[in-house]
Amino acid sequence: MGWGIEFPIDIYLSRQNYQENKSLVQDAIDECITNISEYQKELLMYASANVQDVCDPEWISEPIAWLKMKVNELTNDILEEQTKLVNLQYYLEYLTEQESNKDGSASI
Repeated sequence: MGWGIEFPIDIYLSRQNYQENKSLVQDAIDECITNISEYQKELLMYASANVQDVCDPEWISEPIAWLKMKVNELTNDILEEQTKLVNLQYYLEYLTEQESNKDGSASI
């Protein structure tokens, strides 16, 4: 057996209700994965494009500042989605364990 640290986790999913339905949680997980992928594609687009071609016309005099702002927004969005994804994965694991506990206690 390996070694590591085990600790209880207390996560609050604010303003979310999945009615303890694993399918709804999995759908939300899939949506997070899709969102992260889209943000990554957009970030790559900015990294490979000529800044003059993608810059908002209002910022044309300061394209580097605009690009920095966009990259910051995208990285923040990715981090936010990643946090949501991990929390939802923990919740799905919790629901699965609860389901297993109900099934296990019913057979005793």
